Amino acid sequence: DCLLSLGLSLALLGLGLAGLQWLGVVIDVIRHALDPSQQAPGYPLGWRPPAHWAPLQVVTALSLAIVGQALLRAVLTYAYNMTNARLTQGKIVPALRNRLYATLQRLSFRFFDVHGSSSIFNRVTGDVQNTRLFVDGVVLQGINMLFTLAAYFCFMWHIQPTLTLACLSVAVPLWWVTHYYSARLRPAYLRNRELYDGLVLTFSESVRGMQTVKGFAAEPHQVRRFEDGNQHVSAQQHRIFHDLSCFTLGTQLLSQLSLVILFAYGGWLYLQGRLPLGSGLVVFAGLLQQFNGQVANITTIANSVQQSLAAARRVFEVLDTPSEVQNQPGAVAPVRLTGRIGFEQVTFGYAAESPVLHAFSFEAKPGQVVGIFGMTGAGKSTLLSLIPRFYDPQ
Repeated sequence: DCLLSLGLSLALLGLGLAGLQWLGVVIDVIRHALDPSQQAPGYPLGWRPPAHWAPLQVVTALSLAIVGQALLRAVLTYAYNMTNARLTQGKIVPALRNRLYATLQRLSFRFFDVHGSSSIFNRVTGDVQNTRLFVDGVVLQGINMLFTLAAYFCFMWHIQPTLTLACLSVAVPLWWVTHYYSARLRPAYLRNRELYDGLVLTFSESVRGMQTVKGFAAEPHQVRRFEDGNQHVSAQQHRIFHDLSCFTLGTQLLSQLSLVILFAYGGWLYLQGRLPLGSGLVVFAGLLQQFNGQVANITTIANSVQQSLAAARRVFEVLDTPSEVQNQPGAVAPVRLTGRIGFEQVTFGYAAESPVLHAFSFEAKPGQVVGIFGMTGAGKSTLLSLIPRFYDPQ
């Protein structure tokens, strides 16, 4: 699917360039028919119309070719979009979600103690969806953009090298703007996901404890908690949208500056007779507009990079977490359990530097009842969690 998507994008690129070139030839044919002293039009790919064709017939043939490439391009665009959807939503997202869920099943209780249920829910749902942005919004779009920019640059250079360099002089400040805002957006997206985890936690706690909330008439308090969390998420998103809007404005201004250079310098070249109107200035303007459109797409790609990387970091934090409870090499597999439980100098703490049990020893024989007493927080529940090996002692 990746190769098919790449092939379709290259075919769309070729059709777009062909349409622009044919449009320029149409303009040159009309100008030459109106004023034979003008330079004769140059036809693409060595094709020349029959000598007996009138200018109207040539224009009609080229117009039909332009309509044909537009229809073919529409069909290929549909196929391209469906291929990307099949790759991301049909393959990558389900596979990643299944792998993430399977990983959660083998992780120790310590992971669930550190990460709340709301954070885990968001990683399996929202973060997996945002991670797939890296495929269709960054990798595929980025490769397509690079091929497109390279092709447009070569065509513009073929038409007029000095005009190409003049119009693309805005590339350096555009790169700086992209680098600056990318560095600002990355931590902002990560913080936004953390705030959203807190909002989901507040919601899930209130739903699970609805009986308690209503029993203590705590509805207004819960509403205020949710509104505060929602406001924090909204404020963080507002800051992201503000930075993204400034980024978009900067790229658009720089792109429009290249058009000003085109009209000034390109118009002067046309008046000097160094650049034809149709296949030269008009086609160059179309190529530059498409080029600027791809450059402006850097905003979307940069946004997708930061959004997908923030989500991917949270997803792969789960996938890369090793299971703490693992059998040692040569571990004994008991044939039959008899009910004997023995603790020998067991020390354990949820944080290794703060042990809850200190060199604890006891034995419970089959059929024997052992009572364990202690103050709240002394480690009774911890002791019971060690028996089924929810945790490993230090």
